[in-house]
Amino acid sequence: MAQRVFADPVARRHLESITHPAIAHLAECRLAELSRSPHDLIVYEAPLLFEAGAESRVDQVLVVIVDPAIQLARLLQRDNLGEAEARQRISAQWPQADKIQKADFVIDNSGLLKQTRAMVATLYNYLTNGVGSYK
Repeated sequence: MAQRVFADPVARRHLESITHPAIAHLAECRLAELSRSPHDLIVYEAPLLFEAGAESRVDQVLVVIVDPAIQLARLLQRDNLGEAEARQRISAQWPQADKIQKADFVIDNSGLLKQTRAMVATLYNYLTNGVGSYK
């Protein structure tokens, strides 16, 4: 199915017209449930947040970016895809530059895992405790 929908934008939009409403309903129910009890932070992971027009579900947006060459290499390795298929999947998403423009926070995941973890920890401390600064 993935081969078909990433190769055919019409098929992808049709699939999204079926899946996005169900995902939206589930997300809204879960977020409402979580908001009824105390939490330091609620994280809503949504790779297609902007594509689905779902920004209104959240108070702030964190975008995780990666160098395009690293993004391609990781996708090739993780999903065992050919390069053409991987590029189709990347091109089906909003460009990173557009996501950055709409983000409240950006983490660059191009480096080592320990660097990304440090950036996430800094942001978590900033959001939950007002400790430090985040830029």
